[in-house]
Amino acid sequence: DSGVGMLIDRDTVRVFRIGIGESEAAALVARIKDSVRNPEVAFDRAAARGLFDRLFGEGREALLAAGAPGRLIVDATGALASLPFSVLLTGDATAQGEPWLVRRFAVMSVPSMRAFVTARAVGASRGATPFLGFGDFTPLAAAPAPAAITRSVLQAKRLPAGCEAPLAAALARLPQLPGTAAELAAVQRAIGADAGSVLLRERFTDRGVLDEARLSDARVLMFSTHGLFGADFPEAAGCLPDAALLTSAVSDKAGLFLDSAQVLDLKLDADLVVLSACDTGNPQPVAPGESGLASGGDALSGLARSFFYAGARSVMVSHWVLPDEDTVALMTVFFERLQGGDAGPEALRAAQLAQIGRGADDPLQWAALAVVGAPPAR
Repeated sequence: DSGVGMLIDRDTVRVFRIGIGESEAAALVARIKDSVRNPEVAFDRAAARGLFDRLFGEGREALLAAGAPGRLIVDATGALASLPFSVLLTGDATAQGEPWLVRRFAVMSVPSMRAFVTARAVGASRGATPFLGFGDFTPLAAAPAPAAITRSVLQAKRLPAGCEAPLAAALARLPQLPGTAAELAAVQRAIGADAGSVLLRERFTDRGVLDEARLSDARVLMFSTHGLFGADFPEAAGCLPDAALLTSAVSDKAGLFLDSAQVLDLKLDADLVVLSACDTGNPQPVAPGESGLASGGDALSGLARSFFYAGARSVMVSHWVLPDEDTVALMTVFFERLQGGDAGPEALRAAQLAQIGRGADDPLQWAALAVVGAPPAR
């Protein structure tokens, strides 16, 4: 029914009471996210302000004090882990606009404090490849032999023949994403990477990723595609991976998915992996007894966690879908700031504030992305 917060900086630990229970926090998170995802309703400012007040009310003075650090690292579980804290409101609107938490802090989250400390101890990437990006997948419907490809997936994954129809139907719901090619091209230009650093369409297959020689040497990896989560397709239960990135359907040698198990086998040395795909930051459902929380839940999807286990120091995840035009603009500024020396959280904050400054102040247009993990300090 309530909790305890710790506000920790270099010199002090301030303990304060959190006057909100898990169920109420989950309800406020749901209100915020539902209002972002529903174009027919206005953003739920009351919920965004109420959640900030209930979480940080007793620690507010120290949190927002002049001269306080500019980076806020959040360790949250349950429903709170599925919300980008940048979208919380710290007060009433002023002449300068809405007081989003991102105006005060570069916000990031951690899968756990142990993971944060461990990743920091490893140090920065020593990779020689600055950037590697994958995207613009070829959908199954556009493949030369979709039925043969589907059957090859069933055979490779040892799925029953009855999965053929629900698997094909589920994939048909995921449209082609031509905007991802523009997104990756903008990133390539922003950081001055060579043309060969972006692999699209027929080069973006599961085998193409797994066999890419530069993968283990890349400092930044980016995947721009659909995030596929089995829980979103109950009609295809048991036929889809729990969590995966959707890759190109080009032949019966391609597996269509880059799933968590495959990612775990990678050997990465990346400072940052960008998962520019829908809902990659949402908690994967976990039984209450496994999580220790009444409602279950976990801090990250299994897909995002697998990149940490494979060697990534930090992962950029999404909590909803950004429109193509806004994604390109945000990613361009983000990578320009990374090139200029900013760490991930500060680069993302700059990109989000730039979006807001251009008039794209709807959280749908700027707030979906969050940095999780242990990027280098500035």
